Amino acid sequence: MSCIQSKEIYSKALFLVFTLALLIFTACLAPAQEEQGETIYEPGAALLEIFKTDSIDKVSDLVPVIRTLWKRDLACTYSGSWDQKGNAWFVMFGANSFFVVTFLVPERYAEIGLENPYVARFSFYYEVKQSGKYGFNIWHGRNACRLVIGNSIVVENSSIRDNSSTMQGVCKLEKGFHRVEFWLVSSLSAYRNDDAYFMIKVLSPDAFDAELITKDKLLMKPAKPPKP
Repeated sequence: MSCIQSKEIYSKALFLVFTLALLIFTACLAPAQEEQGETIYEPGAALLEIFKTDSIDKVSDLVPVIRTLWKRDLACTYSGSWDQKGNAWFVMFGANSFFVVTFLVPERYAEIGLENPYVARFSFYYEVKQSGKYGFNIWHGRNACRLVIGNSIVVENSSIRDNSSTMQGVCKLEKGFHRVEFWLVSSLSAYRNDDAYFMIKVLSPDAFDAELITKDKLLMKPAKPPKP
């Protein structure tokens, strides 16, 4: 075998070894690249957690009594007659009782209990398509409430009032996805009249009027499957 042939065989073998090493390196790197890829947010629901307490500041030491998905617009209102036909959140205690209240998850009101206060937290992501100042309008029915975007409190009412009211907060948001938490303090008590009514609207920089945060604007990160 000539010297030239030996060099050619050596070059081909070296090329094959290098190619194999590159393939192994790429395969090992691929999962890391996938994990660092773009997050996909699924629309249509917010996480609703309800805690058995009378203060937002006490929630950090508790676990929720109820955890479910809120698959509605970010509002709890009723129209028409004051009964189950006009109010999706209607709860009546006793067959012939006038003791009627509104609860966010009416089929599970017994888990909170009569006359007990509670704190509800809605968690979701909101997509900002244009950087600028955003106004958030909150109408609420006699409840204490708080709106948090990222780490900033945008709107807060720390006390339960005698009448329903509307509050507004303004914050500057950059284009992208922002984590939002809406807190509501209420009670399953007809005598305090602090039913869990609320409605949240947002005024974007290019909008003429504030718009309701509909369920298609409530975004959640999909749960990641466990690693094998």
